[in-house]
Amino acid sequence: MSRTRLLPCTRELSLAVGLLALLVIGVAPIAWIVVSTVADTGLADIGALALTGRQWHLLGNTLLLGICLGLGTTVVGTPLGILLAKTDTPMKGRLYPLLMLPLCLPPYLLALAWFYLLGKRGLLAAVLGPGVGALSSAWLFSLWGNVFVLTSAYYPVTMVLVHTFVTAIDPAVEEAGRLFLPWRTVLARIDLPLIAPGIVLGALFTCILSISELGVPLFLRYDVFTVQVFTQFAAFYDTRAAVLFSMPLLLLISALILVERYYLRDRFVAVAGSRAGRVTIVPLGPLRLPIGGLLVLFACLVVLLPIGALCLTARTPSAFLAALQGSGWSMVHSLTDATVGATAITVLGFVLAYLIERSGKRRRQGLDSLLILLLTLPGTVLGVGLILLWNRATTAWLYGSLLIIVLGYVARYTALATRIQGMALRQVPTSYEEAARLAQVRWGTEVLRIHAPTLKHSLMASWVIAFIFCLRDLDTSMTIYPPGQETLPVRIYTLMANSPESVVAALALMLILMTLLALTAIGWLFASISGEAFHGDH
Repeated sequence: MSRTRLLPCTRELSLAVGLLALLVIGVAPIAWIVVSTVADTGLADIGALALTGRQWHLLGNTLLLGICLGLGTTVVGTPLGILLAKTDTPMKGRLYPLLMLPLCLPPYLLALAWFYLLGKRGLLAAVLGPGVGALSSAWLFSLWGNVFVLTSAYYPVTMVLVHTFVTAIDPAVEEAGRLFLPWRTVLARIDLPLIAPGIVLGALFTCILSISELGVPLFLRYDVFTVQVFTQFAAFYDTRAAVLFSMPLLLLISALILVERYYLRDRFVAVAGSRAGRVTIVPLGPLRLPIGGLLVLFACLVVLLPIGALCLTARTPSAFLAALQGSGWSMVHSLTDATVGATAITVLGFVLAYLIERSGKRRRQGLDSLLILLLTLPGTVLGVGLILLWNRATTAWLYGSLLIIVLGYVARYTALATRIQGMALRQVPTSYEEAARLAQVRWGTEVLRIHAPTLKHSLMASWVIAFIFCLRDLDTSMTIYPPGQETLPVRIYTLMANSPESVVAALALMLILMTLLALTAIGWLFASISGEAFHGDH
């Protein structure tokens, strides 16, 4: 057989293996949930259970939390994105990464920090008295407390989306409007309609994230579907009930993803994948310093104050020593799982991104929708599916090791790497690949010599983002971790109820420090690569 005939098979074989890996790792557990539920319960019984008052109560709470969070992140994230992208706000270069920090932290750590501030025996009660502490605690353990904590965790999603859409606006359109209209009218009549898809996408995506969130409502005692799925499985060992509570979640998230798929996805990818251009800056005039001061105050209250509460609670070095002595292996497990998971996610993400961007529209939409479904699926639901699929004698070697956690990470977070690399791949001319094929270059050589150099920034970004999300993961890890091999987030969560607050706060700060070190490393790598490119050009 000639070399030319072997080349397409190599490429197609790699893509087929990547697609098969996604189906086995991500799709099979969810399909197993559906099939086992229908087989054990029957469609008629499932329909009857779905109409119970309990299910309607959970659905109402889940939707209410999602809608309130979508509105909250829109109100907070939209002006932040516009101010940081479009105006001459002072120190915005430093404020932007600081305001991004909550997105890199586990939401339940923010809930823990606010508990140390607003709980009955929190820092606020110590200063203002137990009466104030009782009121602030009652508010925190309510719907509005959950909305507040989740908004403080997820407002960067809307902020980043709005920032992306604003920087993609053609300055010529604004300059034409400025010939006849003041800036305030240009922003309202020209810019706002152009960035509306980003605002809607941010609201929709944060709504989905709230529906799939477990840590915050479980800690703050707000009854939603994810809490019931985890409670039925972990507390009562009732897999059947956990699966039945998972079914409405699957349907609800699938419906929301359909909205994102057919209305917003292509608009966002087109904007995010466009080359950065000149951004027209709106002068704030006499409002520049007051608005800058408000942004600094907001960053201090929402970002630095919770971290400060953890520092005050940890207090002494002895707390950090006690945390290290009891949780050293949990840190090792977290770092190992996150490293292996991020590497697998980056490799699989490239294969799937290539398959999506270099294939037909129908296949592209179906595969991308599947990845987004896995990303937004509650980790508890995915964990139950992994247990049902892999907890058997023939696969005990996998189910009893840390590999089961890595499978959960890959299934859930590959969508992140695929989206990032897919947008970068759109900027790579297909003529490069066509030239390689004409020269009969092998697929592996093409990847190493063409795609790896041109996509190096997106590959690094994919790895670090995947590492951070794997490192901060709680839902999936807590559902499926093998005995004695808990990760650091699981360790922190299990210690919250019966361990000294100083030790728990110290562990939380260690997790935050690990995340910051990862972000610092990627910043240093990007700066190094950009510096080398600059010197190479000159």
